Amino acid sequence: MDHRDILLNLFLGTEIEGGLANLYLRRLGAVVEATPLFGARSPAAIHVDERGMTVNGEWKGIRFSVSLCLAKSAPAWFWHVVLENTLAKEETADLIYTRTWGLRNTGP
Repeated sequence: MDHRDILLNLFLGTEIEGGLANLYLRRLGAVVEATPLFGARSPAAIHVDERGMTVNGEWKGIRFSVSLCLAKSAPAWFWHVVLENTLAKEETADLIYTRTWGLRNTGP
């Protein structure tokens, strides 16, 4: 993320590898496994409009929708996440948020 000469990310991502910042869906159980919800390795499709960004996808029987919503009256954003289990058995899952904050000035 950048704005003019301010760069928020400490490490830049690429189209091939993505970046360090991501939201991961993790399935807990006998085998613990996870998938990124954004980027090239994500099983999601992205949609961007004037209200923000939304990704929708499904991973191993768990449907997900993630929206990035900007606050109207404060310099903040919120992740809105909806999970739906489409399997016949109960699943336990959680979310992991990773980020890379550098907050540096790239100007002179």
